[in-house]
Amino acid sequence: MLESAVPNCYITLIKSIIYTFYSSSHVAIISVLIYYSILDEDTLIDLLQIDKKQFRSAMIFLRNDRIIKQTLRKEKDFTTGLTSTYIFYHINYYTFINAVYFKLDKIRKNLVKDEKNLTLNAVFSCQNCGKSFGDVEIGQILNMDTDELTCYNCGGLVIENDHDQPLKSNKCILSKYNEQFEPFYKMIEECYEIELPINLIDPEISEEHLQRAIFSRANQGQAASIIRKQNKMSEKSSNL
Repeated sequence: MLESAVPNCYITLIKSIIYTFYSSSHVAIISVLIYYSILDEDTLIDLLQIDKKQFRSAMIFLRNDRIIKQTLRKEKDFTTGLTSTYIFYHINYYTFINAVYFKLDKIRKNLVKDEKNLTLNAVFSCQNCGKSFGDVEIGQILNMDTDELTCYNCGGLVIENDHDQPLKSNKCILSKYNEQFEPFYKMIEECYEIELPINLIDPEISEEHLQRAIFSRANQGQAASIIRKQNKMSEKSSNL
């Protein structure tokens, strides 16, 4: 089923992830791009009222996490003959969903691996020299004459370790992880069931987007107020 607008499950998931794991700058950027779909850099900075250096630093982070896609558009000014480059950003919903699933699954697999390692770790240790032994070495340290476990390194007494506590602790962490992140997995599954059209996955830079970018570049600090006025007018007309 193709959607004409970004489904709520996508919006809910990306907001939940951003609010949970990212900074306030990232939250602000994503919130604006959810609303406007695609924007040029100058307009975004104007709307967010953020320093350009801070903005670009936040954008690099979001792009590296495959949440934001950057598109460059070159436009020639036929009056001056000069070519200007405009940077546009939009949320890459598909790569975002895949990246989130991969990261969450990696965390879960690491917790499962830690639990397995705890069960396979040394279960015996020498009271004299501290050397550790695993289950597979039981035949080497068992003294058949005394029925005791003896260290083949120093001859000291070997006793069983009490490692139940860290194992229980790790199981508790894994259980909490499954409980806390289950809603994310459910939202991801819901998103995977909905197919997005190309205009939502990779929105086209329209003439309106380009003209706004040109205006924002030439009129620093004015784009935000004009966009907000346009939004208010649009809301009023839709309520009539």
